[in-house]
Amino acid sequence: MVILSRARWELNDKCSKSYSGGEVWLCIDLQAPLLEMSEAKQLADAIPIPARHKFARIYFGFHALFDGKGFTVLRRF
Repeated sequence: MVILSRARWELNDKCSKSYSGGEVWLCIDLQAPLLEMSEAKQLADAIPIPARHKFARIYFGFHALFDGKGFTVLRRF
C-alpha cells in the first residue's frame, strides 16, 4: 500500500535525524482522505515503530473526510 510505504519512509527519515531541546513529539500526516476511521487505525497500527528513536510521543494524523470527522490524530507511542 502506497500510504503505508510513505508513512514508513517518513518515520524512518525522522528517526534518523537529531533534534535539540527537550521532549520532542512527532506527528506524521498519513494524507489518506478517503479512509474510514477503522481503516486509518489499522493502517497506523501496521506501521512499525523503530526500537531506537528519540521521540517522547509518536502520532499519525489523517483527514477522515469520509466519516465526517475532519482531522484525526492517533497516538502510537
